[in-house]
Amino acid sequence: MNLLAASKPADDIIQATSRVLRGEIRMLFTNLGRVVAFVTFLFGLVKVGVGWSVASGTFVEPEPGAYLGLSTSGQMIDHGIYTLLFAVALGTLTEISRSVAKSAAGRMTQL
Repeated sequence: MNLLAASKPADDIIQATSRVLRGEIRMLFTNLGRVVAFVTFLFGLVKVGVGWSVASGTFVEPEPGAYLGLSTSGQMIDHGIYTLLFAVALGTLTEISRSVAKSAAGRMTQL
């Protein structure tokens, strides 16, 4: 049995950890949060749009619950607004994280 082959995964973990510590892989959760915030914002817009369209009569549901499920148009609009607010809050947090990381990187280069 080759002992060098058995230590390969451990070496990969050590190399990946050192890349993170050196700053080569940065802001994984910040980037992931931005994507989630964007997709959540789009879903919120769709919910508000569908709720508003059904409430105003632009879309007429062929049978009750076809577009809105079990909720009313007002509940759909409310839920869409809550989703939009969550997306804005998450996007704001990711922007704060990005600016903190940039300022920390700037301080590290000054040392």
